[in-house]
Amino acid sequence: MVARCWPGGAPRAVNSWRQRLVGKSKLPRSASLKRRVEIDSLFATGQRFPTDFFTLVWQPAGQFRYGIFVPRTVKSATTRNRLKRRFREAIRLSRHDLSVPGHMAVLPITSRTEPALERLIDDLSRIFKQLTISK
Repeated sequence: MVARCWPGGAPRAVNSWRQRLVGKSKLPRSASLKRRVEIDSLFATGQRFPTDFFTLVWQPAGQFRYGIFVPRTVKSATTRNRLKRRFREAIRLSRHDLSVPGHMAVLPITSRTEPALERLIDDLSRIFKQLTISK
């Protein structure tokens, strides 16, 4: 890690994980579901795949887009953001198993403990392979 001197004084370390992600199959910001019309359509007509830690809602579409929806019942914002980061990373690492483009929504089950990243990757890969077979 390279140390930089910030205007405030002491040198700080640069986030090395961000440097490692640049250009390495990073999920583009344009791949996230933002439009209310698309989200409503996904929840109304999408196919649901429940697992132990989340429910995945899937709908075939022209391009791959995703959304992670953590409810406000998770009181701490840091916990909500950590869950989103963990699910986003699992999607990034397992999307190579998906050969059919579409919209997906991940709905974490918040009453359980926080899942391990490996478990999320396994569950998502299994669902993506099911989608490929049922195509």
